[in-house]
Amino acid sequence: MTMSPPPNPDPDQLSQILKDSVVSGLLGTLSMIARIILSTDKTSVGYVARRISLAFIVGFFASMAVRDYITSVSLQFAAVGAISYSAPEVCDFVAGYVRKNLKFNPFK
Repeated sequence: MTMSPPPNPDPDQLSQILKDSVVSGLLGTLSMIARIILSTDKTSVGYVARRISLAFIVGFFASMAVRDYITSVSLQFAAVGAISYSAPEVCDFVAGYVRKNLKFNPFK
């Protein structure tokens, strides 16, 4: 059995994947901005920046992962939107769990 190198990726396909990922990240960002605007809670600038940047990052990478499992483009965007929408709460939960159970607080 001989091993051959993997085929070179198509540059057009890579640019389309990158474009779709950026669009997904921007959709996550816009949904988080709308969510914060509609919220009645008072928030700080750092809170808003953290949540918006987290929604972009998760939306960007989630679009790459979802593409392999869901074939419908509209369902892909819906899944990425749901993942981006819930990402800040998941991040807050994990950070709280780590601080509480592992007694780790980098801000002390």
